[in-house]
Amino acid sequence: LQASSVRLHVLPGFFAYTASALKNDVAALNVAADVKTPHELLQLLGTDERPAVRRLLAANPRTPEDVLANLARDSDLDVLRALLDNQGIGPAILETLAASPHAVIAAGAALHPLTPPEVLETLATHDAPVVRNAALTNAAMPRTVLLRMSAAEHQAFFEALARNPSLPAPVLEMFATCREQRLRMAAAANLGLEAKLFATLAKDPVDTVRHAVAGNPGAPVEALLILQEDSKSAVRAAVAANSAATSEILARLAEDSSNAVRLAAAGNPFTPPQTLAWLAGDTVPVVAGAV
Repeated sequence: LQASSVRLHVLPGFFAYTASALKNDVAALNVAADVKTPHELLQLLGTDERPAVRRLLAANPRTPEDVLANLARDSDLDVLRALLDNQGIGPAILETLAASPHAVIAAGAALHPLTPPEVLETLATHDAPVVRNAALTNAAMPRTVLLRMSAAEHQAFFEALARNPSLPAPVLEMFATCREQRLRMAAAANLGLEAKLFATLAKDPVDTVRHAVAGNPGAPVEALLILQEDSKSAVRAAVAANSAATSEILARLAEDSSNAVRLAAAGNPFTPPQTLAWLAGDTVPVVAGAV
């Protein structure tokens, strides 16, 4: 397409933009952001010199794949960030982003569920710790890599590994029952933890470990029943905010002596109507107002 001569008539209700019209900042921004913009117009903006336009283009799920592929090599960090948030990107673009010299972008690619396993394996040995840790928490990481990295010589990676929901059960149990608090806490936040280990960690002597269990949406009811009686209000509040909390647990916590716990229960979208009605009459305005 020759930018100097193109005139595109778009869907009914749209203006016909020429390349010269797209030189107007407002027009270009509107076109780049609109999911109804035809591909031909988005193509015209693919090499636009204005970073703000390219950012909106990178965020638009309707932007053609070849344009997104070019944007994956953009020099503007915000363009790359917008691209990571675009639900239309696929494995090929993520592979390009994973090779970014910016650790924050490579880490974003390392966390993405569509990043190819072979790319994740490479990122597991990245120079930047933030990238390595992100890759090791990705559920798409090959099991062979997880097992290899759980060997004793890779202790620096254990905390990230303990958060990976695809970690083999025996390895996760090793972390959940070890002496190191940080590893037990990481394991307690893992959605793949077995029920028996949830129950064990719900009685952990360290309150931050119990808090991690209390906030885990994968925690079984048995563990939450233990934690609803916890001595620490922050732990009980985490239970009250947990989407896995039953109606009975939420009703119990709606009468808790701690304002923070009752506030968490009031803000839980799964709190039943009768419990919300009770909380609406709370003597603390901020609690009643949260219903």
